[in-house]
Amino acid sequence: MRQTSVKIGIIVLIVLMLFFLVYEKDDRIQTPSRADYADNTRNIAFASADLSENKICNSLSIPLQHEITQYKKIERQLTDSEHEAVVVCRKRDLKEEHKQSWETFFANKVEYIRWNNHTYLNGDSTVVEVGGNVGAFSDKILSLFNPRRYIILEPMTKYSGMLVGKYKGVQNVMVLNFGLASEDRTDWVKLDGIETSRFQNNNIPKNQLSPLRQVNATDFFLSMGVGIYEVDLLTMNCEGCEYDILDAILDSNLINYFRHVQISYHHLNGLGDTLDRWCQYQQLLSRTHRLIYQYPFFWELWTRKDLKQ
Repeated sequence: MRQTSVKIGIIVLIVLMLFFLVYEKDDRIQTPSRADYADNTRNIAFASADLSENKICNSLSIPLQHEITQYKKIERQLTDSEHEAVVVCRKRDLKEEHKQSWETFFANKVEYIRWNNHTYLNGDSTVVEVGGNVGAFSDKILSLFNPRRYIILEPMTKYSGMLVGKYKGVQNVMVLNFGLASEDRTDWVKLDGIETSRFQNNNIPKNQLSPLRQVNATDFFLSMGVGIYEVDLLTMNCEGCEYDILDAILDSNLINYFRHVQISYHHLNGLGDTLDRWCQYQQLLSRTHRLIYQYPFFWELWTRKDLKQ
């Protein structure tokens, strides 16, 4: 099983490299030799590739690329002022504020901000969407901005299959049939539309459940080349996995390689103290990014501080 998993991981890595890596000033895919690859690592840039129409991968194991990454663990401990801010934040009424945010967000089409606010995206941008479902969000971004590379992670095979069919022949879209977590794992969950989650109560017979496959978030981003290259937008609406993803990029310098981070927060029983976690994320994200819009405990967008937009 381990050998099979590694083989599948290598295949996924090759597909990702084909999707992203080309020599500068050349939009055609070129496959370098090992010697060329070692000599030209600095000259490789993200770009789209001409993939097969069935652009779907379902590996549970993606090998790390330590030799080309600048990945570093960082000190996450809060400063005194940050700790004081968290203490104050924890006094807020999560349930009431989340309810108000929900009602406001979906009133008078305010929710369009999660699509329309990304005017920095263009034909050379890279977008990673975690939690693609049936493609409502990706449809909007692709039609508005048509980024050069759009990666959708959707762990439920039913929905990832629908996405593959939807984007058949669309060369700048890649669909990956897995989600992200703190570790490689497979959970069995009730298929429940946009609310499908491993953090929901799935205590029903296994023959009524579907597999939800996830890979280590840090491993995945490193395999993409994050740590050398930047992602223009990371957007997450994945029914609870946002916490594991934020932990991964905030526990390292990877946060610096995401120019914009958009998050939909969920507050399910299996997620623990989400109020405390949200309050800490506000402080940690503000070290490198500034808040663009926020509906507390629900949807928000952060932009790296060195960027005008």
